[in-house]
Amino acid sequence: MKIGEALKLERKQLNLSQSKMAGNILTKSFYSKVERDICSIRANDLLQILSLHNIDYSSFFKKVENNTNKNHISKIDCDNLLHTAYYQKDLSKITELEKMLNDRNNSELNLDNIRALKIESTKIKLKSCHY
Repeated sequence: MKIGEALKLERKQLNLSQSKMAGNILTKSFYSKVERDICSIRANDLLQILSLHNIDYSSFFKKVENNTNKNHISKIDCDNLLHTAYYQKDLSKITELEKMLNDRNNSELNLDNIRALKIESTKIKLKSCHY
């Protein structure tokens, strides 16, 4: 389970709105994006939210840790890995990411973008080989 999913679960158990859960720590809009795994939350903000609602840190992080799906990569993580590989012109990392996504259930991620960057990286690599 991702941090956003765990926060949403806690919020629903406490019967709170997103605004109430975010308190004065985050905007409702940003908090909503955290729950949907669109944005990452800073550790300090997460701990403040947990404290605000008397949520035990240990039990919260056990939910996150114990329910991590090894066959899933978030869109944010995928984008970060892809951008790093692209700007480092590391075709092997792009190929590895493509293989990993093909092997796993990541239906929300667009493999076409990865394949396009792979082709573009190959072209860049080939151009740098010409004198």
